Amino acid sequence: MAKAKLGDTVEVHYKSSIEGSDTFEMTEPDQPLSFTLGKKEVILGFEKAILGMQVGEEKILTLASDEAYGDYDPQLRRIFQRIEIPESVQLEVGKTMRIAAEGGQVVNAIVTEFDDKTVTLDANDPCAGKNLDFTIELAAILNK
Repeated sequence: MAKAKLGDTVEVHYKSSIEGSDTFEMTEPDQPLSFTLGKKEVILGFEKAILGMQVGEEKILTLASDEAYGDYDPQLRRIFQRIEIPESVQLEVGKTMRIAAEGGQVVNAIVTEFDDKTVTLDANDPCAGKNLDFTIELAAILNK
């Protein structure tokens, strides 16, 4: 039976959670995740886990933060003066905003707190610095 290798396009079903907590993301039964191994379309540890798997095989694993979304970077959390945020923006803790970063790129940042004077935005991925639990099933290798 064929094993998944670099360059293969695969379909997988998965469930993920922050280590020891409830599931926060999963595929629907009829909608597997499709990607090509080696193209960095998914997090590093997820891709590594699938390499060598056979169709129908299932794995349960925990990925350390460095193989998932990386370490939490305190420099990606910034406090802005409230007057820097347009009045038309409705602030809400947990809301995602798009902001300009150094070099002109646009990044997503989450409102973590705000008051009349300041707004704190965090551009770290919500899973940064956390270990993740996965259950992965290889559903198909599309180009054997």
